[in-house]
Amino acid sequence: MCKRNYTIMKIKLILFILLNFFFTISVSAMLQGAGTVENPYLVSSLADLRYISENNSLWSAQFEQTNNIDAQPTIEWNANQGFLPIGSTAVPFTGKFDGKGFSIFNLTINRPTTSNVGLFGYVLGGTIKNVNLIGANIIGGDNWIGGIAGRIEVKSIVSYCNTSGNVKGTSNVGGLVGYAHGNGTIIDHSRSSATVRGSVSGTYKGGLVGHITSSAVVRECYAEGSVNGRFRVGGLIGAMGWNSLAENSFAKGQVAMLPNQSLSWIGGLVGEVWQGRVVNCYSLTSVSIGSALENYGGLVGLKNTGGNFLDSNNFWNTTTSGLAVSTMGQGKTPEEMKQKATYTGWNFTTIWDINPAVNNGYPYLRNEQITLWTGGNSNEEGDDGGNWNNNNAPDSTTSVIVAPSEDEDPVYPVFSNPITINNLQVQPGAVITNNDTLTILGNIILEVNDDLFGGIYNNGTIINKGRLVVRRTFKASAGWHFVSFPYDVTADRVLIAGTGFETTWGDLADYPNADFYVQEYDGVRRDLTGAATVTNSPNWKNVVPKTFVKNRGYIIAVGEDITLDFVSVIGESDLFAKQAQIDLQKSNNNPALVHRSWNLCGNPFSSPFNLRYATQTHAPYYYFNGNTYVAVMAHDDFVVPSYATFFVQAHGNEQSHVFEENGRNVRALSVPERFEQLSLTIQDNSNNEFSDVTRIRLQ
Repeated sequence: MCKRNYTIMKIKLILFILLNFFFTISVSAMLQGAGTVENPYLVSSLADLRYISENNSLWSAQFEQTNNIDAQPTIEWNANQGFLPIGSTAVPFTGKFDGKGFSIFNLTINRPTTSNVGLFGYVLGGTIKNVNLIGANIIGGDNWIGGIAGRIEVKSIVSYCNTSGNVKGTSNVGGLVGYAHGNGTIIDHSRSSATVRGSVSGTYKGGLVGHITSSAVVRECYAEGSVNGRFRVGGLIGAMGWNSLAENSFAKGQVAMLPNQSLSWIGGLVGEVWQGRVVNCYSLTSVSIGSALENYGGLVGLKNTGGNFLDSNNFWNTTTSGLAVSTMGQGKTPEEMKQKATYTGWNFTTIWDINPAVNNGYPYLRNEQITLWTGGNSNEEGDDGGNWNNNNAPDSTTSVIVAPSEDEDPVYPVFSNPITINNLQVQPGAVITNNDTLTILGNIILEVNDDLFGGIYNNGTIINKGRLVVRRTFKASAGWHFVSFPYDVTADRVLIAGTGFETTWGDLADYPNADFYVQEYDGVRRDLTGAATVTNSPNWKNVVPKTFVKNRGYIIAVGEDITLDFVSVIGESDLFAKQAQIDLQKSNNNPALVHRSWNLCGNPFSSPFNLRYATQTHAPYYYFNGNTYVAVMAHDDFVVPSYATFFVQAHGNEQSHVFEENGRNVRALSVPERFEQLSLTIQDNSNNEFSDVTRIRLQ
């Protein structure tokens, strides 16, 4: 009997050794490295990330990300529950994950009955840094929901991280972290543009963090997404508990109460500060209080001044917030908030900076690693550090801004080697040229006004991991503006510039109750009626459905001067194609050829195009020269600026026009006035007219 037991024990021991041996082999085969400080596990693929999430014995190890990871397939994982968060109440994440500035795209978590939800669920004394979570869609349950982490406690650190996408849960919900607790728990040098959504039964919703307490710290961070909730809602932090600290941080998104809720504690920066400390912070956030009766503010909704409470050198924008009241901070006008002198005691040497070309002129954090083109070495080499304000060429951690130069012969960046950057913003009158492979991890913002546009000339490959945003300023006094976009833009993706706030798209009958008004040319009506009037042409109609279809022309008018963002979907693939095709609408009923098949089209590229290089079988293009329409015949040279429009009449069997590669990238940074004036009158029900000055003939 003893011998038999000994044999059984021996077999068990051998099996135990073999199982551990094979487990070690499987880990080493799956992940390169040893999980130590000196030799961390290397995370190079979505399979690696999944392996970590499903093997909790690894959650105390050290990791380094070595590549960008597309997590789109997670939408179908685990019976459509998506990715399994790393770290749980039973087995918290206690290790260290260094994203090395690489990105994880399109992560999906759909666990509406689960708490501790995020890329990392529960972090206890662990560190997460340099992680970019882009375009995530995260849904959690009752408590502790965030983009990077649901809950962090006991000296946990989240540093230099960034999130975008959507985060939804009931309580303790944040774009970056849901809940942060304890002395030594720090969130620093991080940002979020995620949309945060709550429910009527929950509380603690913040653009960056839902709730920080018990000496937890938020330092040098900002949030720019939209947040809604019922109770304790803030643009940066939902609520701050005892001895918590928020310093050198700001919010510039939108916060709103859920409909039909009387509870509030809602603020542009923080919803509630309960014996916490707020130092050197500001808010540009728009605050929508709904039916809230009390406890709301441009900076903070409610405060409790006991314990270590501190309110030091904090400000909110009384115009963008829509509120003249706050329980903390000082209200200032936009002009005052763009002056360095307003911010007495702030560190503008190592922490903050202020520049009219950055953040719309408001203070920004130096840790954001914004790189401004200066052309200091008087050459076009984009990888020459001497051409940038910090003497370093941009990389994947930096956001690039190219502002217009006042020089007679300006020099703008040319990238002739592969380069990866975080975000790209090209202001009106400036341009960049890509001759190799340019990868943008975040967003591309191309700015346009009535006279100039920001352009990209692409001779190589552009990989856009984020969104393309055409940011255009419209003046009410200019009347109707021609517009077009090289991608579809639905009504919900027309936003107030730089805020994420949705707008109201109006038809003519909606004046003056919308943010902007849109019409499209009605070539069918022109064909049926033969109407071509000198003033107030009838050949325009409302846009149904309310979508700017790519490469089609439209006209926009505004009641008040406004700057709008026209936003693409994430990862739009053909924004910088080298060849494009415009489909034409045919209508051939009128016996007079002059009235048939008219189309208002748009430049299909994000750079100017010479119409000489569009294939034409017969019909000319037409532009307005200030007095009348002028034809551009085949092989005539005429440059159409980016996002501008032109008329074309489809003849014979024409179904489309092809725009060839060799017509792109011509140098034309101005927007001709002829593309900006059109005769239409908006008339409301009281017969009040909203009209432009110039009258032109449509034909």
